[in-house]
Parts: sequence; structure tokens; C-alpha cells
Amino acid sequence: MTPTPLTIQFHVSDKLKNNQNYNFILEDFEYYKVNSNDKEHPRPANHFQQKTESTSYYFGRDRFDTKNYQARKEEIQHVHYREENSAWEYSDGSTKPQWECTSNTYLVYSYFKHNGCNYYYLIDFIEKNAHNNENAIYKESISNYLTQAKTFRLSIVNTP
Repeated sequence: MTPTPLTIQFHVSDKLKNNQNYNFILEDFEYYKVNSNDKEHPRPANHFQQKTESTSYYFGRDRFDTKNYQARKEEIQHVHYREENSAWEYSDGSTKPQWECTSNTYLVYSYFKHNGCNYYYLIDFIEKNAHNNENAIYKESISNYLTQAKTFRLSIVNTP
């Protein structure tokens, strides 16, 4: 019996569509997720990220919200995005494991699986100050992220 090919759909928030780098971010995120192991959805496990490099030049540490129960329930994640000054290689030029690839810019997204399809909803792209003031931008925006993620998920799940 031949395994069913992995089905992935990507959708983007209106806010992210207005980002001038939207197409590039989406294309690289799609590449990153499509080229990840089938069992790595919504993201590679921490122990895997700690041992292997990312499938993407631009995306580093990929993690879920560890502090907000509702965000975990709604599968809101964030993945670090390479900045100009990111040191994601060792001095010999080899690439660091994905977990060590952090930055102050990240992409916020949600994930769910329905009827055998993996759905990714790209919500926000926080540039250059994502971790400032103990993640203040994320904390201020989380209720909006939750609403967007849930609305998107229900629009798919409740479609006849």
C-alpha cells in the first residue's frame, strides 16, 4: 500500500499580506515546511532541532508558546527568522543546529490538522524587536492572534 502524500495548505493574515516582504517570507516558509519530515508538523521536536540544522536558510528555532495555555491549545507557534547579524554558523562555516539559531525577529503562525491536511496560518511577522521587553509585542497581540487562529480554523473545519 502506497502512503498518502502529505497535504499542506498555507494561508496568510491580511496584516502579513501588507508586509513588503510577504511573498518571500511565505515562499521560504512553504519550502521549510514542505521539506520537513512528515512527522515534524507543526514543527520539529526540540530534541530534533537541538541536533540537526534547519531545512531553511532563513528559519531557525521553531517553538510553541510555553506560557499561554490558550495559545498552546490553538497551536500558536513562532519561528525565528534570520537577521543580517545572525550568527547561525560556527567559525568553521558549518551550520549550527536549528535550536541555536535565534534572532530578534520571528514569524507567528498557527497550525491544525483536519481531514488529513496540515493547515498553516501565518499571522504576524515581528521584525527586529520580537524579544524586547520580555516579548511585549507578542504579549500585547496574543488575544488578537488567538482570535485570528480560531476564526481561521473554524472557517475550515465548519465548511461543508
